[in-house]
Amino acid sequence: MYILQLAATLQTIFVNFFVDNVNLGDNHVICASSKCLALFVRLLFCYTGTGASMTANKVPGIRAALCADAETARGAKWWNDANVLVMSLRAISTEVANEILTAWFSEEVHEEEKAFIDQFEAIDKKYHK
Repeated sequence: MYILQLAATLQTIFVNFFVDNVNLGDNHVICASSKCLALFVRLLFCYTGTGASMTANKVPGIRAALCADAETARGAKWWNDANVLVMSLRAISTEVANEILTAWFSEEVHEEEKAFIDQFEAIDKKYHK
């Protein structure tokens, strides 16, 4: 039961963060279900985060990053152009979740990393035919 309560708390924090901090332009469609949110912004939770990140990374074009802190989330976007954020329900407090979300949505891939990221995409294409 604790996991479900934590998931609901983190989902509430995420929805509040999302509404307050993410500019959707003219597309202000907020879906209350965690499934729709995950599909829209690519955010996943599971008990450890490992299973969700391993599964997500099987999908062509997905670069899921399991992040336990804000700097890891920032680096995942900056250096690896991660496009799915995964967090552990077991290990992440609500305060740290807010820090991770802030870092995730404020960072972008840096131009000097694009050649490295192209290597990820080449591997993805090679094995996901």
